[in-house]
Amino acid sequence: MQRQVNEVLERNHDVLKGNDINNIAAIVLDVETGQTLAYCGNISHPEDSTMQSDVDVISAPRSPGSTLKPLLFANMLHDGLILPNSLVPDVPTQIIGFHPRNFDLAYDGAVPASKALSRSLNVPAVKMLQQYKSERFYDFLHRIGITTLNKPADHYGLSLILGGGENNLWELSGAYADMARVLNHYNGIYNGKYDTADYHSPVYVQQPVKEHHLEKNGLLDAASIFYTFQAMEEVMRPGEEMLWQHFSSSQRVAWKTGTSFGFRDGWAIGITPDTLWVYGWVTPMARAGLG
Repeated sequence: MQRQVNEVLERNHDVLKGNDINNIAAIVLDVETGQTLAYCGNISHPEDSTMQSDVDVISAPRSPGSTLKPLLFANMLHDGLILPNSLVPDVPTQIIGFHPRNFDLAYDGAVPASKALSRSLNVPAVKMLQQYKSERFYDFLHRIGITTLNKPADHYGLSLILGGGENNLWELSGAYADMARVLNHYNGIYNGKYDTADYHSPVYVQQPVKEHHLEKNGLLDAASIFYTFQAMEEVMRPGEEMLWQHFSSSQRVAWKTGTSFGFRDGWAIGITPDTLWVYGWVTPMARAGLG
């Protein structure tokens, strides 16, 4: 798998470098254990100093773009603030000088929450965070192991949901693997209960199994995670993959992309019941902030 990931990155880098995208990374985790199955911190071209191949993009704090939106969606489902088809406003919005806009600069008026997530609409996400409260969401991110948000919650405010803070591929991949692990265990060996030990950071090698403490309630309930992943399955896939539903051999993948301000960073997170993988690329004008 490590060789395959290296080859995939090299092949894509040959295309992306035409757009001055010189840095690209990927990490693949086993959902059950959190063990790292493949780790490529950057494209390897040490002979070209402009590539900065020694920089480990996986551990570098970067703007995550929209990749936190599913976590907010799951929290609001868990707390009963929305249902998947609850209508959320998608209208021109200004909040104390903050003026979020959708990528296409258009507005739908009202949109089901699940569609807002699958289409990655910015205005509904900001309105949802305004309802949920940024301090509350900030605390949740810390509870699931996000350490890169090292300033107070009010420093990030509502921009947090659009990539106004910094995360790294290592911690964010661990957060999504945690959610998949909780859902797998709830439907399987834990018979409708939750284990706090299911939330943990990724590991390089498999660790001894911790003692289980099953509880009736979890940090996120299984239904909220299920509906979040269901919405993520509807995210439009690129190129030929956009017709994946028409092929019986296609694998169902819950995935989310994220693009930071000015297109400096691009993220793609994909999850199956067994495996999670995260890709990230960085443009040259952003490399000075790495490492």
